[in-house]
Amino acid sequence: MRNKDKKNQRKEAILDAFQTLIGRYGVDKTTMQEIADSVGISVGTLYNEFADKEALIDALVNRLEASLNKKITALKFTSDAPDEQLVQLLKKVFDLVEDLIRDNRSLADYMLGGSQKFRYVGKKIHEDYHEGGLIGDKIRSIMQSGVDQGVFEVNDLAATALAISQAFTTYALARLLMDPKQDKAAHKSWMIWFRLLIRGLLKRP
Repeated sequence: MRNKDKKNQRKEAILDAFQTLIGRYGVDKTTMQEIADSVGISVGTLYNEFADKEALIDALVNRLEASLNKKITALKFTSDAPDEQLVQLLKKVFDLVEDLIRDNRSLADYMLGGSQKFRYVGKKIHEDYHEGGLIGDKIRSIMQSGVDQGVFEVNDLAATALAISQAFTTYALARLLMDPKQDKAAHKSWMIWFRLLIRGLLKRP
């Protein structure tokens, strides 16, 4: 195995151990020594790979985000109707983010705490999604298909897709991140709102 492959494999093993330990003990109570012991390496080797715990957190967040984006890219729809595909897209992305938060509760709590909140949540949402990003691209693609089929009537497709993406990340995803225990009534409320929004795109007879 090449040195680069071994290094990447070791980094993944470290992140696996870190994710397991913080799920069990929390971010603050997990030490670099415990992480190194779990992987079977020295603390010095661990510090050669990651300068500190913040670097580990950044790497884990990036890995989780990459996994989420891969799942979003692979999403399939049960309907050929563009309006229903938009609804399914938003619901499926919401469910994926909800699952991600649930499965990484300790990390999510840390990310939402104090000075970390904007760094890990506000900044990520703004850069990766609020400005369009992957979700915006998929919304725009579905809308373009709807326009081509004569289902949607949109004057400025790019601006409209961006507006829907921004509304979704601000109203649904950001609220989920800030309050992951919101009840089913809240879920139903934002889905009704988005259905009404999407209905407004339909071409009038």
